Amino acid sequence: MINPEKITDFQRTDSQLEELMLFAVLVAGKNARTQALKLEQFLGENVKHPFKFISNLILSGSLRDVMKNHGLGKYNLMEKSFQCLVDNFSDGRLRTASIEELEKVPGVGMKTARFFVLHSRENSQVSVIDTHLLKYLSREFPDIPMPKTTPQKRSLYLQLEELFLSECRKKNVTPYDGDLTCWRTQGRTIAYEF
Repeated sequence: MINPEKITDFQRTDSQLEELMLFAVLVAGKNARTQALKLEQFLGENVKHPFKFISNLILSGSLRDVMKNHGLGKYNLMEKSFQCLVDNFSDGRLRTASIEELEKVPGVGMKTARFFVLHSRENSQVSVIDTHLLKYLSREFPDIPMPKTTPQKRSLYLQLEELFLSECRKKNVTPYDGDLTCWRTQGRTIAYEF
């Protein structure tokens, strides 16, 4: 099962990478703990190869019904996303897929692709620009106007990503440690110390 509190793991098997990618797609805009539980229930205890399981559901025409039974939501988008993942990444290519390749999957944008890479590949120099990081950046750089939500404009996203990565380098922390610190301290009155 995906544990949002311990999401970084560079030793995942191909099957575990598949589960992480499914989680990354499902969690966009939703509560991480809730979506992790729904994914666990969707896959069940005996599923050893998530993409093969989904492929079988697609072949039997029951993917949407099983998704609905587990309340995964966004069914049209998730069906397209799951189909694309199965079609393009069942051969273990998640381990080496580029950000650009991942962004071609329906429902996978700049933030989702980077989330997957950041927490599955050691020494990744990417950043997940979400509300937690934006709050941190707002506190560190009060003179720079920050968006309230993840920017959809690529140039702004990349600019903010580099700003956060430069902070991580200055403070001698990895991007994933900085990201998790911001996520864990979200909503608390303590400062983002990392």
